[in-house]
Amino acid sequence: MVPVAAMPWFLFEDGNRANETNQLEFASFYFRKRIPVDTFWLDAGWFEGGWPIGVGNWFVRKDAFPQGLRPLADAVHQMGMRFLVWFEPETVSQGTWLDTHHPEWLLGAGKQKVLNLGNQQARGWLTEHISRLIRQEGIDIYRHDFSIDPLKYWRTADVPGREGLTEIRYVEGLYEYWDELLRRSPALLIDNAASGGRRIDLETVTRSVPLWRSDYFGGRMAAFQAHGVGLGLYVPLSATGVPPTPDNPQAEIPDVYTARSAMSAGTVLTWDVRRPGFDNALAQRIVKEQNRIRKFYYGDLYPLTAITTSEDTWLAYQCDRPDLGEGMMMAFRRSQSRQQSTTVKLRGLKSDRRYEVEDVDRGTRQVYRGEELTEGFLMNIPATPGSALFIYQVLK
Repeated sequence: MVPVAAMPWFLFEDGNRANETNQLEFASFYFRKRIPVDTFWLDAGWFEGGWPIGVGNWFVRKDAFPQGLRPLADAVHQMGMRFLVWFEPETVSQGTWLDTHHPEWLLGAGKQKVLNLGNQQARGWLTEHISRLIRQEGIDIYRHDFSIDPLKYWRTADVPGREGLTEIRYVEGLYEYWDELLRRSPALLIDNAASGGRRIDLETVTRSVPLWRSDYFGGRMAAFQAHGVGLGLYVPLSATGVPPTPDNPQAEIPDVYTARSAMSAGTVLTWDVRRPGFDNALAQRIVKEQNRIRKFYYGDLYPLTAITTSEDTWLAYQCDRPDLGEGMMMAFRRSQSRQQSTTVKLRGLKSDRRYEVEDVDRGTRQVYRGEELTEGFLMNIPATPGSALFIYQVLK
């Protein structure tokens, strides 16, 4: 399943202040508060030199993790969580191990270079090294980031008359590298990061899932909603981060509208659960809701309104699982919408069947014929911004 993850990177100076003690403590807060995440997310900064200048040193920082990452992995596994770790193996900063030991494997010059995955020796070393780390450190989810534009590096390396060949061999090498990681660790999940969804194509989605589908973070929730539904039409499985409450980012208080705006097959929680006054009950409710509905994103997605980022409109969508006879509808009344209610026409239902529809927010249930739901279902959201969630199942 796509993870529902706890990710504290922003809270530890972009990962550079992360260590075994404080990361274990943070994971333990989620566990003790019974907020049912299934993954702990260790992002950039765990390696020698830290982030970003240490990119190219794929060795665990001994000052922060004296016994490696394995003790942290073992601890989160005991809490029932998977362990995700960030890498950016293609980018090489000046003065790092790869830069000093194997400059012949690199493309470009200056403070930032690129490891040439089209070079068989470079790819072979990387595969061996990262595969060993995955096994040795107990990594369940391999996060592969890539934050620079490689085109100039490829073009500079091209031989006259053979333009584009460096890029072709490089991209082939990337796929071969991922295939070999998966062959060696069949249970491994690859997170395709690439600065937030910049490397999504038919080849990558057969091997990976984008767990941070956009680096647009902490802005208008209308954009989060549109990202999820728009991408979901082409790439069914993805996730993104749940930012702090927009009107009070310092409080890091869980907020239903914000969380639902980011919900997909998975989600990444950036809350500071250590804060005094953190609303544990609301956090539990939000994560339980995410866990309940995540299965629906593995089915058919139907936009029920136009997909826009306008704050004076509604956005609604439906996820249907015909194999289960179940589904859901999510709706958002945005901050400037004057329309308290809207009618949507559901898709994919059987007109002659009866469906029980649960209004999750009101705690009510009502039975409809499929024909009624496809002709028009009335949604009402009194607040702005506000959201609504309905879950339905066919009655036998």
